Amino acid sequence: MKRENYFLDLSRLLTGVNKLDPELAKPYYHYLEQKFDRYLDELLGIYQELVQESKESKNVILTQLVGRIKNDAQLIHVTKQIVRIWYVSQINESFDPANKKESYAGYWKKGVLWDIIKAHPPAFTNHPDELGYWSKKPEGN
Repeated sequence: MKRENYFLDLSRLLTGVNKLDPELAKPYYHYLEQKFDRYLDELLGIYQELVQESKESKNVILTQLVGRIKNDAQLIHVTKQIVRIWYVSQINESFDPANKKESYAGYWKKGVLWDIIKAHPPAFTNHPDELGYWSKKPEGN
């Protein structure tokens, strides 16, 4: 299995969202790879090893993964950025918590956060042809 496929599986495990867009996995993987190259590779290697060695449930694998990385600040940071990129299409590039060097991956509108909270992304609408739709009272109310 290619690293990109392990990335999608790991992303599902970390986000708790099974319906992640496989088409986004490739650009997200490459984006994170550019920013966190060896740390992303190490994290995916650990995950791959755990999956291949274990027939345990996803929860057990997640617990094992956390146990393996809990003392490595860089791996923890990359793990958090995987979750963040799927939720809001942004990451914090810096491993230093005091340095907030955020960057945008380009898919804000497709963040899983919006489905989870049952809202549309800020500055986007489900009514693109209806300028000022929000100023009208909904029908039936």
